[in-house]
Amino acid sequence: MKTLTNKYPETIELTTSINDVILCLSKLDDYNKINFYPLAYMGIFVKFQKLLFTQFKLYCIGHKSSLGYCPERRHIFEDEIELRAFLKVKSEYTDYDESIHQLSDYIFKDAPFSKLFSLEPQGYYILKHIRNHIAHESQSSYKKLLDAHIIKDDQTIGEYFAKRSKKGKIHFEELITSLYDFSNYIIEG
Repeated sequence: MKTLTNKYPETIELTTSINDVILCLSKLDDYNKINFYPLAYMGIFVKFQKLLFTQFKLYCIGHKSSLGYCPERRHIFEDEIELRAFLKVKSEYTDYDESIHQLSDYIFKDAPFSKLFSLEPQGYYILKHIRNHIAHESQSSYKKLLDAHIIKDDQTIGEYFAKRSKKGKIHFEELITSLYDFSNYIIEG
């Protein structure tokens, strides 16, 4: 896996995390990589979610990305306090994904977030199902991965990450690249 180039100030934390993981992976043998992939994915996914909500929040109150992009708004929020009241946010540890998905088209005329939630097969919900399985290791999260044909019945998530796809890259690399591409798309508009 090659390191990624940070394109924007907003994505530096995510890109740095990805590159740190790539460096760690280069020092591990295959067995340890399989065990490391889920932990690494979880850390990167959390950084992506943080970027996603930060940009959503900034765009809602009219701030532009470092490229000068801000989606045209249908609903104008004066500040973060008004936005948080609208979203009914009670703490910093709220799962904002559903709020962003449900409200994005209402708040913005042409929101970059809409594409994120509609892409398949590496769409956001697939990425989130994988994250949920790593976090909870429940039968229901495993079943969602099976039903979505992400993993096979006798496969661990680490084994799935290590397996090569039809494109020739390992799944871990494809998924991390998807998160990286999504983050750039949100900044670029």
